Amino acid sequence: NSATNGNGGAIENLRIITNITGNFNGNSATNGNGGAIENIRTITNITGNFVGNATTSTSDLVDGGAIFNNTNSTNVMNINGDFISNSATQTTTAHGGAIYNNAGKIYVTGDFKYNFANATENTDTGSIDVRGGAIYNKGEINIKAFDRNIEFKGNYLNAADVMAEHHPILYGGAICNEGTVGLYAGAGYEITFVGNLEGLPSGQDATNAKDIDGIYNDSTGVLMINGDGINAYAGTVNL
Repeated sequence: NSATNGNGGAIENLRIITNITGNFNGNSATNGNGGAIENIRTITNITGNFVGNATTSTSDLVDGGAIFNNTNSTNVMNINGDFISNSATQTTTAHGGAIYNNAGKIYVTGDFKYNFANATENTDTGSIDVRGGAIYNKGEINIKAFDRNIEFKGNYLNAADVMAEHHPILYGGAICNEGTVGLYAGAGYEITFVGNLEGLPSGQDATNAKDIDGIYNDSTGVLMINGDGINAYAGTVNL
C-alpha cells in the first residue's frame, strides 16, 4: 500500500480503532508521515510486525517510517510486534526511522532492528537534522520486556551524502527523546542496545553526533529505567 502526497501508507486513522492484528510490510508514504500508519485519534492495540515500511520526500518533512502518532496526550497505544528495516528519508530533515511519537502514550513489546533515518542533501544549502534511528519521541513511549528479551540493534542515522560544511545534527542512533521514555525489563529479561550507528560526511567529525549507540535525551526529556533508576523489576537494561 502507498500514499502519495498523503499520510499513512496503509492506514490514516481519524477515528477510533480498538484492535489491529496483522503485519505491515512494505507500505510507503511519499511526501507524508507514517509509512504504514498515521494515527490522529485512537488506536488501542496493534499485534503484528512492521517490516520495510518507509516515508520519503525531497521537499516536505518526513516523520515515522512505520508509525506517526499525533494523537491526544491522554490516548494510549499498545504494540506487540517487531520493527525491522523501516526508514524515514528526506533531503535535510528526517526523524524516527520506525516510530515518531509526537503526542500520546505508547507501550511497545518488540525488537527494533536495522531501522534508519536518512538525509540525502548534497548541495551547499540548508541545515541537516536527523534524529532517532528507531524512535523519535516527544510524548511518552515505554519499552516493556516482561515476557521476552528486547533488542535495539543496527539502527542508524545517515548523512553520509551531505556536504561536510553543513555539520549535520545526528541525535540518537536508537532513540531521540524529547518527552518521556521508559525502559522496563522483568525478572530474567533484558533490553539491549548494540550496534546503533551514524554515517557522517567524509572528513566530518562527530561534534554534532550525540549518543549514537543508544539514547539521546534532550534537556527537556525524561528517561525512566525500571521505574526510577532502581531495578524494581529485577531485569537488565544494557546501554
